[in-house]
Amino acid sequence: MRKISLTFTLMGLAAIFCSCGDDGNKSYCDSGFTDGCENGKYVYCEFEGSSKDGKIVTKATVEFNNVEYVCNDDDELVPKDYVCKNGVLQHNGEHVDNNAFCDNSGILSFCIGDELAHGYQACINDKVVVCVDGVAKATACKTGLECVDYERGNNLYASCVKSENVKTGCEDGVTTYGACDEDSNLTFCTRKNASQGKTVKLDCPSRGQTCMLIDEKEFGYDCSETCMEGDKLYNEHGICEGNTLIYCGREKDGDAMKVYEWRCSDNNLTCGFDKYQYSCK
Repeated sequence: MRKISLTFTLMGLAAIFCSCGDDGNKSYCDSGFTDGCENGKYVYCEFEGSSKDGKIVTKATVEFNNVEYVCNDDDELVPKDYVCKNGVLQHNGEHVDNNAFCDNSGILSFCIGDELAHGYQACINDKVVVCVDGVAKATACKTGLECVDYERGNNLYASCVKSENVKTGCEDGVTTYGACDEDSNLTFCTRKNASQGKTVKLDCPSRGQTCMLIDEKEFGYDCSETCMEGDKLYNEHGICEGNTLIYCGREKDGDAMKVYEWRCSDNNLTCGFDKYQYSCK
């Protein structure tokens, strides 16, 4: 189901900005001070009613998207009781199913070595792991395919790709932005740092998709399912026509793709690109 609005996304832990009052005791705040960790505690502004000034509150733990976070010894906000050990994710000393967990905004957290990483999808033990209804679900790649994770925009995704279409290293001129050829194949580099990436070629038509430009600023090209309304071609990533969101979607699996429209202004929202698709936000 398409996400129409996103009130607070925890990707690298976005902070709310406020500034503390000049009474010297940090007892109240307005605009400018950054919420975050200080001396092992989480410090943030709490506003009441329509007041423009808030009071500064300190907590040992804080919850975002149904996940508890604490400040570590380096004053970094990290998920409570989750630890990565040699690529294995543990919670309270117990192994976590599929080596990943989800928050309720759809962000997947998993291990890269001893570091906790975040993305929308990931390759874990050669399986594509994604968040489904708040639970990390893993799907093994079929014979002849391999799991490849890749950076698009500022996020991480994963897909099963024919092994013959994956090459070590990024070819000259190939970037994460990607490009389409005349046969609607998508070619891209899996990493912004080309020395760490692979060159991947996706046959979009074999997936029932079309290679096309999704977002010209950061995301670039992708394979996308399309649908028609009159003589206009739309896709599952969507577009904004004024402040109206138009995209292809299905009511349920197996249905044909059809055009949906949302007037973002009806909910005091603005149509724009959000990580991998256009949405009202």
